[in-house]
Amino acid sequence: MKSIFVLALVVASSTVTADDPVATLRTELTGLNVAAPEADAERDIAKGQAVCFSVNAYAKYFPGVPEQDQEYCQAREKNFRGTWDVVLTEEHKELISRAIKYAERYNAFVLHHRK
Repeated sequence: MKSIFVLALVVASSTVTADDPVATLRTELTGLNVAAPEADAERDIAKGQAVCFSVNAYAKYFPGVPEQDQEYCQAREKNFRGTWDVVLTEEHKELISRAIKYAERYNAFVLHHRK
């Protein structure tokens, strides 16, 4: 009975996050070094796990990535889910801004240090 309750709780939590872009984006940013994205990028490059972050607006795009590098980034894309062109709350606006700033700096570092 206890395991059924735990399973129901996990499913309910997942559903709430999936339906709530603010909670989704908050979760996406958790664990990232938003003050120093370059440190995350350097770590990911060293592990061979570098990505390019994209955000959703009117259309999906890669902040800080010039046109000639779009194809490179599309092959390594990690999308910040919860970013939209519609801002739902002040917190959502702040989270979107953090995601864009993080992506700009992380992506620029990855592109500058790619092999």
